[in-house]
Amino acid sequence: DREEHIHTSEMQRMIRPLLHTMNWAFQRLHWFLALLVLGYLLSGITIVKSDEVAILLRFGRLVGGSGPAVNQPGLLFVLPKPMDEVVRVKVKKIYEIEIYDLHYRNPDETTLRRPHGRTMDPENKGYCLTGDHNIVQIEMVARYQITDPVAYVLWQSDPEVLLHNTIVATTVRAIGEVDVDGVLSEGRGE
Repeated sequence: DREEHIHTSEMQRMIRPLLHTMNWAFQRLHWFLALLVLGYLLSGITIVKSDEVAILLRFGRLVGGSGPAVNQPGLLFVLPKPMDEVVRVKVKKIYEIEIYDLHYRNPDETTLRRPHGRTMDPENKGYCLTGDHNIVQIEMVARYQITDPVAYVLWQSDPEVLLHNTIVATTVRAIGEVDVDGVLSEGRGE
């Protein structure tokens, strides 16, 4: 019986600091939870940089449909995720799209070069027909700036692909309306 009493008192001596620590932690748990909630709420504070604007989506829908939907640079207070999402759009940046669809490319498609030989394979080499039925090859760089960030973000799934395809189609149509001299000389800038 004495051996059992020693064993029990030894266990109590070992468990007592653990119980004391657990009691201390549970007494302060509400402060820890309050700090977690405060940190979660403060995670909605966003800084919009000077070269961008922010579009606010709440549960995937545009916020500010009847008012200003575009938030200007500065401090922005939003609800934390997953309720609000802030989409940043750089409106002062000049973007570039390189267009090589109307020019010959190597099979590895990393470098441009002139085709060897005198004939052109229309299935493998990009080209354009002028109004007087001459073939021209064009490589271009299109520069653009985003003026309507809401349309850029929300109205199409991939705006760069849409812009690329629109430029190629417009170029083919425009070149088809002029003769080869106009394309190679005075019409080149247009």
